[in-house]
Order: sequence, then C-alpha cells, then structure tokens
Amino acid sequence: MAKKWISWLCSLALGLGLWSACKSVHNQATSELESVVYTGRLWNDTAAIPVCIINPQEVDPALIADLKTHLSNDYERNAGIRFQGWQACQSADLQRTMIRVYFQRVHNWRGQGAATAGGGLSMVGPSSVSCEECQGGTLLIKIGEEGRYPPEQGKFHDFVRDQTRATAVHEFGHALGLLHEHERSDGPGCQDFPRSALPSQTRGVQFVGAYDPDSIMNYCHSLSLKTLSSGDIAGLAFLYPEAAARSKGLSNQTAGTAIGSNKPNPQGAGVVREDALCRPSSERIPSILRTQYSGAEVLVSFRNHCQDPLEVIWLDTKGQARSYGVMAPGDIKVMRTYEGHVWQFWNASTQQLLREFRMAAWMQDVKVP
Repeated sequence: MAKKWISWLCSLALGLGLWSACKSVHNQATSELESVVYTGRLWNDTAAIPVCIINPQEVDPALIADLKTHLSNDYERNAGIRFQGWQACQSADLQRTMIRVYFQRVHNWRGQGAATAGGGLSMVGPSSVSCEECQGGTLLIKIGEEGRYPPEQGKFHDFVRDQTRATAVHEFGHALGLLHEHERSDGPGCQDFPRSALPSQTRGVQFVGAYDPDSIMNYCHSLSLKTLSSGDIAGLAFLYPEAAARSKGLSNQTAGTAIGSNKPNPQGAGVVREDALCRPSSERIPSILRTQYSGAEVLVSFRNHCQDPLEVIWLDTKGQARSYGVMAPGDIKVMRTYEGHVWQFWNASTQQLLREFRMAAWMQDVKVP
C-alpha cells in the first residue's frame, strides 16, 4: 500500500486471509444508492474498454475465460460497461491507456489443509502507468501457484473460484473509478480494516448516497459476495450515465423479448441507437441532482449532433437549473467550466432530458447524443 493519496490511485484489494471453503457466510446485498467514487479520471468509451493479459502463458485459459465471462456478465448487464480484447499484451500496449492484467501466482490451491484466495492491486481510473508489483500491468489478480483453479471435484474449487471472481470484480471496479467503501469518513469501518477518513469532495472524491456495507469495494463485506451491489451499480451510473442508459436499454430489450416476439434485435443486444437518444422516452428523468464540488478548470466544446435544438443547463450547488442558451442542430458551444460541475442537455422542443454528466478533466469534446 502506498502513501495516503497514492493509495487512492493504486489500491490494495480484498485483504488476504486464511479461509476454509466451508466457512463462507451467505449474505445478500441490500444497498440501493451507496458508493464512493473518484471523478478525476474517467473512461471515454465504456462500450469498448480495452483489456489485455500481461502473462497469459502462465495462466490456465479456462481461468481467464471464467473471469472474462463473470466480469462481462456483471458489468455489462448491470452497468452497461463492456470490456474487449483479453488477448496477450503487445509491446505497444505497455504505453497505452488500457486495463493490463497481471496474474500473480501465490496461493496454495492444491487442497492441503486450508486454502487462501483473493487479493490484488489496481490503478484507479484509466491509466497507462503500471501499478506496484504488476509487472507492467495496471491491475493485478492473485491466483494459485499452478495458475489454474483446483479440480472441480475438490473441496476448495467453488470457494477459490468465487473469491477470485470477487477479487476481479473489485479490481475492475477500481479501474473504472470506484474507491474503497470502508474508508469513507462517514462509515463505521470494521475490526480488521478501520476507516481511513476518506473525505468527500476532495481531489475528485465523491460520496454517492450513504455508506454501503454490502459493496464489493468494501473490505468489511461478507465472503459470499462476488458481484456488484446495487450501491456499486449506482456509483458506476453516477460516473457513467451513458453506460447506465445502455444497461437500461439492454434490460428493456430483454424484457420485451420475453413478452413479445422472438425476433432478434438487428442493432445487437444492449445497443442504444443515437436517434433514440435524441428522442428519449418519458421514463428518462434526471439522476444527478446538483454540482457538489469544483475542481480544475476545463475548456470544453459542446456539440449538438441531434436534429432538434438543445437547451444547455448547468445545475448549481443547490440543484437549481441555470440555462446557457439553446443550440441549433449542428451548433458548437465552447464553455469554460470545472471538474465536478453537472451539465444537462434537454430537447428544447419536447422538454425531455437527453443527456447529463459530471464534468471530468478529459472531457474537452462532448457530443450529444
């Protein structure tokens, strides 16, 4: 673990302990709107976040495939976030901003006595810089010394698989901008991991709702958890509202297929067409209520790619809407704003919300839809 601020950017995940597979405690997540997030660096395209593997030759392909499937199911279905690639990292990838996974073979999974599982590191948010111990990667996952899961008929297989999946979800959460829930200054912490008084509204740190005891980002959670909690999903929706809209579209399409015909979706599952974003349904309502902090200044260009005029709205610290005028189709508006400020685009003709987001440093060109 690095020093305090650096630890937020390169985070140790899931405390490593000695556990028996028969001692896992089952506890379902009950949180709804709780998370702690870092808004200083965000991914520009959450529909195609690139992933590569630093040392695939040292890992059983079945283990990699299992984590890929688990992560894809959890993040895409629940948060609209998609990972792509998963091939061996090339030399050029070591300089790219992407998720580079290094598998560290440290655990004894041979079934002698007890089994250890879990543990890792990750940079927080998109980064081209490697993390400590990651051998050129941006994310580390600890696995067994032999590079594979224990045999399926073995007593530790399910425990080891589930804890490794939980580690992967936790570390990929860091890579997307989620921080440690147990470190919140308004949380109780737990015996092994007391809170570190992680402040809100400091250097891009933002609390989303109340403390979440069931977050996958919380060291104090039950060992039975291996997926995002509803609070984690709310935090990701706060960071990436467009991905949340994509996830909602996937849910609606799935529901429609179950009730209606079996015809395939020609656009592909989970794809939200741009013209649909220009004319959203009446169900779409604001989810980011106000500006809560001001960071560094950002010079941004807003671009209207819709066929309708757009009204540009800024939400102040009290949640009051302040209009910055109407943009005709094809117009560009250059604005000076700040990290953390909330902006919305409304269809000026139908008075429907098209898009909302919290400004981040990388946002120099914002297109609607």
